[in-house]
Amino acid sequence: MIFDAMAVKRPELYRQVKGIFLKEEEEKAMMYVVQTKTGCELSSGVLLKRLGFNIKIPEKLMSIRRGGTWRLENKLVFTGYIFLESDKSITEKDYYKVKNTDGVINFIGKGKPQAIRENEIRLSIGSGITVSL
Repeated sequence: MIFDAMAVKRPELYRQVKGIFLKEEEEKAMMYVVQTKTGCELSSGVLLKRLGFNIKIPEKLMSIRRGGTWRLENKLVFTGYIFLESDKSITEKDYYKVKNTDGVINFIGKGKPQAIRENEIRLSIGSGITVSL
């Protein structure tokens, strides 16, 4: 499971956001995980969006204390990762378009882009996680 591999270092985060995306049963779109340089998630997402890809970046509204005051801020759930949704499997041309985008390291998968399974992309309603871009 891809989410299990991503959560090896941070199991508490994995438990909080297990199954990040809600997919309707009738939809057959495929979701891929793209690893990015940390801090380049939004800029890489914008560049991929310009290339015509449907990008999802999960965020969570969190209370952060800075300078003695509490503030609500949107924080990325998976730093270093963005999610690419496609109606078809990734072709070699699409693979290199994504791979050559600034900030992108690689797809997550065994030697080639591997789609996330249906049971890995469920979202529990009301968990406070939003998906942007």
